[in-house]
Amino acid sequence: MKLLLSITLLLKRFGIILRGLGIALCCGLLFFEAIPDLIFNLNVGKTKSYTENQIIESKKEDLPLYLRISDVEPVGEMYVEEMYQKKNEEPTLSAIIYPVYNLKKGFNNINDLKNTPCNIVVKDPDVSETTLKTYFNEKKIIEGKFDQSLIDQETKKILIDGGYKISDNCILLVKGAKFWSSSTCILVILGSGLLGILILLSLLPSSTLHKLFKQEERFVRVK
Repeated sequence: MKLLLSITLLLKRFGIILRGLGIALCCGLLFFEAIPDLIFNLNVGKTKSYTENQIIESKKEDLPLYLRISDVEPVGEMYVEEMYQKKNEEPTLSAIIYPVYNLKKGFNNINDLKNTPCNIVVKDPDVSETTLKTYFNEKKIIEGKFDQSLIDQETKKILIDGGYKISDNCILLVKGAKFWSSSTCILVILGSGLLGILILLSLLPSSTLHKLFKQEERFVRVK
């Protein structure tokens, strides 16, 4: 208890904004990474392979968090850039988003392909200005994380303006994302949960914290 009190008092030295960011980070790790990945491990446990038709026919909520699509690939070099910009710095490339198609459907030319609704787009954050130059030269394995997200409206508009037809239920797959092991998820849940609680406690006055931890210590001794 003394250690937890010391950590909580130490956290009080950080400003409210930093502690707020800390709480947001803990919540993000818990609810968007560790808990979903743990549920995936318990229910599925491995990346399953799907065809494009299986994706289309499945209810989006029934698809697993991580999956592979076996019969689609990017065509040409049509993509949308996502940029990241720090204050007073030049924007840098953070990801690209591009449509993928099942070429076994027998497209005769690029216009034939563009007239076919696209059902899957891929977001790849593991790309740079240098690797982008040869990105589409190699065949890509379409595998990653699907968090029930559909293509966003801005990206959809850019692709439509480029001549592509985009399905209203076009899903977004984050390429290359890997799920955490169950043990990692549990450690992150425990660590983030404890840290988040201590940050919240650090918002209380020091006198209240001393009383609180003393009461907890008495309770532990009596028990």
